[in-house]
Amino acid sequence: MNICHRMRTTPLVLFAFLVPFAFLRVVLPLTARNIQPKQSAFCGQEDNKQITKQTMKMKFIKLTLALALAGAISPFAAQAYVWSSCAQYGTYKSGSYEFYCDEYGSTASECCNLNSVTSWNVVSSVPTGGGVKGYPNTAINKIGKTVSAYTSSSSYNYSTPGGTYWDAAFDCWVPTEVMVWEGNSGSVGPSGSKVYSNQSIDSATWNVYWKSGGPLSFVRTSNSTSGSSHLGTFFRWGATKGYFSSGGTIGAIGIGFEIFGSGSSHTWKMNSCSIGT
Repeated sequence: MNICHRMRTTPLVLFAFLVPFAFLRVVLPLTARNIQPKQSAFCGQEDNKQITKQTMKMKFIKLTLALALAGAISPFAAQAYVWSSCAQYGTYKSGSYEFYCDEYGSTASECCNLNSVTSWNVVSSVPTGGGVKGYPNTAINKIGKTVSAYTSSSSYNYSTPGGTYWDAAFDCWVPTEVMVWEGNSGSVGPSGSKVYSNQSIDSATWNVYWKSGGPLSFVRTSNSTSGSSHLGTFFRWGATKGYFSSGGTIGAIGIGFEIFGSGSSHTWKMNSCSIGT
């Protein structure tokens, strides 16, 4: 069942809005009643001055309390997501980017929460064992440049839970599938066999795996949780080695997590990312 919605309201956020509403409806009227000026039977100039002072004081108190309440609830309001979905194949589009929940290898609980299409988290309870369970990712579906002409830079910044099985990777189609693993955990590995070790590409060291027909996978020898990647460098390396043509047209490029297993509920965070065009 698709339970996507445009705005998630948690009990904490609801509480944060109900409290100031009750305060404005109950406390402020009582405050105003308590400081209501008493008029003299002989309402002369001095009495009028006193009434004016107390009225201004009441307005000042109301304004101060309103500003304080606005400041108090703003951190809670900021926690709302622009989109959330626990649907197995939930999708969200913004501009040239699309987000995919893409839980293709499991039906266990997995919910995706977007601050934006390039900043999000996924809460997953998929079981361990049996390969990749899903690839929640941000993607651009048609780059449209050739392998030889693509020089744009892409970026990533992510955080992951301990004791889980995953990789954080770019998934690219040139049109052969090329994967660039920026990090991984839990002794997971890509499809195919290792064909090259300790290759210096794009200012880092990589082991390279190939499965007949694809993917061609580049796996960092040490994890990186943030940085930039010149994906065209990997594409041209693969073309030079004969895995595909340098004249091939690049289709989709995505960045996300291949989740192999979490056991219990854990959260993966893509703090920010971008895909060069």
